[in-house]
Amino acid sequence: MHYKIAGEGPGKYDPPPIHADDGPEVNRQAPPPEKSPQPNQNISADALASLAGGGLG
Repeated sequence: MHYKIAGEGPGKYDPPPIHADDGPEVNRQAPPPEKSPQPNQNISADALASLAGGGLG
């Protein structure tokens, strides 16, 4: 992963910023997995099973 475009010289060394983006990305995917835990209560067991793909059986 060479970020020559980011910097022709000193910009070449820009790996720390990339990690910063990696962190928040994981958090972003964590919260929007289904629809928050609160809405879960409203969703019926059938709906949850459908979303999970019948994983519970």
